[in-house]
Amino acid sequence: MAKRLFRDDQIIRIRNDTRSLKAIAHEFGVSKVAIHIIKRGVTYKHVSFPPAVTVSVSAENSSISADF
Repeated sequence: MAKRLFRDDQIIRIRNDTRSLKAIAHEFGVSKVAIHIIKRGVTYKHVSFPPAVTVSVSAENSSISADF
């Protein structure tokens, strides 16, 4: 069995990170390809993708709502 480089919490953080692949890869000391395949779900399939976040803004009554 291959040794895991990342903990599950790190995988979730990587998948949620909106920075460039290069920036994330530099932080973790791995290649851009490694980050790319984590984000696509090719590796670490056992870690669930975080739920989508929906944000809506209404100018009519100046309210903001978010569904998590």
